[in-house]
Amino acid sequence: MKIKRITALLALIAAASAAVSCGDTAAPAPAPKTETGTTALSEDSFTEEVQEYPYEIKDFGGYVFKVLNQDDKLWDGTTHILDFDSESGEPINDAIYTRNRNAEEKLNFKLEVIKDVIDGNSIRKKMEQSVLSADDAYAEVYLPLNYSGSTSFTGEYTMNLNDIETLHLTESWWNQAFISSATIGDQLLYTSIDNFNLMGIAWSNAVLFNKNMFESYVYDLPYDAVRKCAWTYDMMYSLIKNVVNLNGADNWDATSDGSCTYGFVTEHSGGIISLLSGSGEFLIQRNDKNIPELNIRNQRLIAAYHSLPQAFPPP
Repeated sequence: MKIKRITALLALIAAASAAVSCGDTAAPAPAPKTETGTTALSEDSFTEEVQEYPYEIKDFGGYVFKVLNQDDKLWDGTTHILDFDSESGEPINDAIYTRNRNAEEKLNFKLEVIKDVIDGNSIRKKMEQSVLSADDAYAEVYLPLNYSGSTSFTGEYTMNLNDIETLHLTESWWNQAFISSATIGDQLLYTSIDNFNLMGIAWSNAVLFNKNMFESYVYDLPYDAVRKCAWTYDMMYSLIKNVVNLNGADNWDATSDGSCTYGFVTEHSGGIISLLSGSGEFLIQRNDKNIPELNIRNQRLIAAYHSLPQAFPPP
């Protein structure tokens, strides 16, 4: 019951902070068209309506809400940072800071973010130790899903969020697409994302290209190929292989003053995984009972996977 009460508190904080710091966006009036046919937007194109929190707002009597989170140095940016010590002039940082202070005042609680080292496994172990010892060290834990461990999604250390009515999981401040994809079976949901943390909505992957390099190598820009669904790994590879060049360097080591020209640059393994997902195939799929299972016998997935090493061989 203690865990249920604490988890419900998070929902109230997240929802109330959304209500006091932001509002729904009303349907904008038709925006004018530019000469190129694209839509021109301005601040006057949108109006903001204040959204009132539709549920009872409680007074938590100065309760200290402790959240275990990653160290700020985990990645650049603010997508995983739950709070800041002060305003800095950076819009997103200041919006998060102001939201939290407004929520603290409205709900009469104190938010304390306990920041752990970058290694997410350390956070998971601290979460498990706290649950086993019932020491009430943290009210909530925010950690990357890939560090959560399988036991975190079996109910051993986490609760089924659908069992907590006060979370109001159908409301707009929860990411409904994530809830749908994270639900196991009929209604098991051990994790979700909301306006309390931007990480769940910040990481979208896209293939970017250098327009100047395209033009210098007398290539047609790829827009038409994409529109015609003709953009393939083979086409990408045919463009890349003519660009890659050591330019006199001894190796492919990336340095700030290096002379190498690279055809494809990505952040560790994430880029290759994103390309695989972009093919429309995934390593995990749902069976007829909505249970995740390995998708290793899918011939289309195998074909897409094998095309990646061919397109991007080791230098």
